[in-house]
Amino acid sequence: MSVDLSATTDAYSSRIALKVLLPASMIVGGAFLAACLSDNPAVVNLLDYLHWTVAAIAAATLAWLGVRSADEHDRAPRRWFAYGLTSTLLAQLLFDMQQITHWTPIPNLSDALFLGFGPCCVLGLITSLRTRSRVQNRPFVLDVTALALVILTLTLDVYLPRRETMGLVPLSILVIYPISLLTPGCVGVVLAPTLRWRLDLRWALFLFATVVNSALWMVWNSEYVSNSLQGASWLNLVFSLVCLSMGYGAFVWHTEIRRDVFWQRRCEAVLRLIPLFVVGAAVVSVALVWTLPHVLPSVKLATEGGAALVTVLAALRQNLSLLEHDRLVAAEQHLSERTRELQASNSRLATINEQLAAATERATEMAQIAQVANQAKSEFLANMSHEIRTPMNGVIGMAEMLLDAPLGHQQRDYAETIRDSARALVTVINDILDFSKIEAGKLELDVTRVEMRDLLEDVARLISIQAHAKNLEVTAYVDPAVPEFVQGDAGRLRQVLINLCGNAVKFTQEGEVALSVSVVAQDADSTTLRFEVRDTGLGIPENRLHTLFKPFSQVDGSTTRRFGGTGLGLSIVKRLAEMMGGEAGVLSRQGAGSTFWFVARLAIAIPDAPAPRAGANAALQAQRALVVDDNATNCKVLEGQLQRCAIQALCVNSAADALTVMREERRSGRAFAIALIDEQMPGCNGVELARLINAEPLLRSTRLVLMTSSGKRSEEPRSAEPEFAGYLLKPIAQRDLASCLKLVLSGSAEHWHARTQTIVTQNLAAQRGSERHRILIAEDNVVNEKVARHSLQRLGFEVDAVKNGREAVTAWQTGRYDLILMDCQMPELDGYEATREIRTRERGLQHIPIVALTAHAMKDDDLKCKAAGMDDHLTKPLDRERLRLCLERHLRVDQLV
Repeated sequence: MSVDLSATTDAYSSRIALKVLLPASMIVGGAFLAACLSDNPAVVNLLDYLHWTVAAIAAATLAWLGVRSADEHDRAPRRWFAYGLTSTLLAQLLFDMQQITHWTPIPNLSDALFLGFGPCCVLGLITSLRTRSRVQNRPFVLDVTALALVILTLTLDVYLPRRETMGLVPLSILVIYPISLLTPGCVGVVLAPTLRWRLDLRWALFLFATVVNSALWMVWNSEYVSNSLQGASWLNLVFSLVCLSMGYGAFVWHTEIRRDVFWQRRCEAVLRLIPLFVVGAAVVSVALVWTLPHVLPSVKLATEGGAALVTVLAALRQNLSLLEHDRLVAAEQHLSERTRELQASNSRLATINEQLAAATERATEMAQIAQVANQAKSEFLANMSHEIRTPMNGVIGMAEMLLDAPLGHQQRDYAETIRDSARALVTVINDILDFSKIEAGKLELDVTRVEMRDLLEDVARLISIQAHAKNLEVTAYVDPAVPEFVQGDAGRLRQVLINLCGNAVKFTQEGEVALSVSVVAQDADSTTLRFEVRDTGLGIPENRLHTLFKPFSQVDGSTTRRFGGTGLGLSIVKRLAEMMGGEAGVLSRQGAGSTFWFVARLAIAIPDAPAPRAGANAALQAQRALVVDDNATNCKVLEGQLQRCAIQALCVNSAADALTVMREERRSGRAFAIALIDEQMPGCNGVELARLINAEPLLRSTRLVLMTSSGKRSEEPRSAEPEFAGYLLKPIAQRDLASCLKLVLSGSAEHWHARTQTIVTQNLAAQRGSERHRILIAEDNVVNEKVARHSLQRLGFEVDAVKNGREAVTAWQTGRYDLILMDCQMPELDGYEATREIRTRERGLQHIPIVALTAHAMKDDDLKCKAAGMDDHLTKPLDRERLRLCLERHLRVDQLV
């Protein structure tokens, strides 16, 4: 678009220029013809003045039109040329006034304005010099000065009068004319080859016209001095035509640089000839002043001095040329040396390239060998993992089945030892496999939507089995500012937390293990969470803290250490935390416990639909609850969970405080609707406190729920403890607490005391959660099938089993099953193909959850399962707690036991 606009503007300016030039030329020709035909000298002079003035006006107008249509490079020179022609126009008008009126307001002002044309042209050319490119200033100045000086001396020899009849001022003006008007031509002659201008009529016309103009002025001045001027002469006509030529030359002025080597050499040759030309011209000027008669002595002296100065300038210019030549010769020699060096270097590089090519070929062969070796190693690790996990699943499963049966004390101890030893071996295998994947850079995060509260409560319940065996409290606290859902790898988050919690339980003999999560930083799209696992264990010496997160490093590495382990767990934790955009660390003091923490940056996930707060129910809102627990962390966690259920909570730490508070609140008419009482408290335990509460008629309106950390308590209501309306097993999950409170508060306290309501236990929740659910097991290994069947039946499910994938597809078609546990390696049709076939056939039908149950635990095994269409992935040996949590997620049940 800009190119079209520029072309339109140029065409418009050219049309206007022609409209100015043609009429002006016609007027000049007509005035000259009329002057030639007239016999009246006064009329002849007026007609000469007329065509001079018209030519000057047209030239100035053309110059300013050129300024308007010029591009960035040519605008500055054209503007100075327009200034010069405008000065000529003003001088012509002033000259006309002086000749017609015979009145001179300021002497010699018209001469000054005429002479202003030369400096303006020089400034325009220098501006062109600055806008085009950088040149060497010294050679340029020497060439211009020498050329202008020798032309001046030649001109003065012929031009100046040969008698001493002029005054100083007229003689000075006479000398200044050639100096001022010839200098632009000299600058242009040197500037064109210096800048390597392409030979073009658009700049040559203006320079030629200026040179002719200066010659005309010298002829005109010579006749003016000798009083030989005649009206209507051809000299006057040529003056007007040259003026029009200068105006048109200024209008079309344009320069372009030609960069080819041929032209560069031609221009350089012209520049080299200038010193020779000026020396020759200086010799001619000296010969002229001695040959011509009646030359003024001052002119002879000026000519000889000018010739001498020109010779000196030419010598300096030649010296610069020689220095430049020497520099070029030195550069050429240096270039030749560098060329030889580069050739030698190229030879060496060619040799090195050949060596590198050979080395690359060897490296490629070695890489292929290493790839084959890595593939073999990966297959070996996968086979090893599979072959170890399969029998370990039988060992652990059968040990748990044995523990479910009535056993004597010694037999139970033996069975527990078998189970715990097998679990320890599985932990070692898992650590080694994870560490090998991390070291190989093959561990990737599977980012999905994660519900943080459920994740922490699941980890707390998983770890509570070990903790309760040592009489340790386990708590899980979620800061209210933590988002409900985030985008992360739930499996890796759970792995890190279980690792840290497992260490805390292992190194803690009494007290508690507190798991918590809080917000460090958060914006609209992501949140940075800090997970902490605090224990009241042995603590870690300060001089051993820096080694904890190094591979194969332990606090006690001696052969007499009390606690075993591979020393890989914390190293894996650190690597996984870094993969999640965070870090891991520890705060510890020997004898005062430890706090292990890690930070993860996770994206905030938006739930599919606005979910109500856990436990939100009209029956719970505005109710008041009392929490009695000697553990401050438990009180803090329960208070937050009750607030999420819209229940006002008050916490006390002893039985005496509980009785005092309940009495005071009863007297003020604000009795508690429910009291959550810890079973194990110093001084007065939970059962004794319940009896004291129920012994006071005013306090019997409060329903009592027992919180116990004992995993051996029977889940059925016992006649020995009729004081409680319900039981909760620590750590208490939000959904378990809400379900229990809804059931307990659904009946009056009198009904609970009269035993007309069933006591709320986790077994009751299990019955409600698993009733009417039927699960299909696809497993070809008899031992594994027995373990899975027994674990599911313990959770209250109806179970059927098949031996291969083909039978699994056939059984699915009956529509009797709510979930399928699918082994991946089976005869006839493996688990992957069976899942794909089910997914293909169920399109448009109800989706059935399929959970992989496999001994494969290598990289991409879980991704392979998901790619086949499976919903989840469980590795052997089968962990009952992980199985329970998985079933809760996919069968949408509140709680399974």
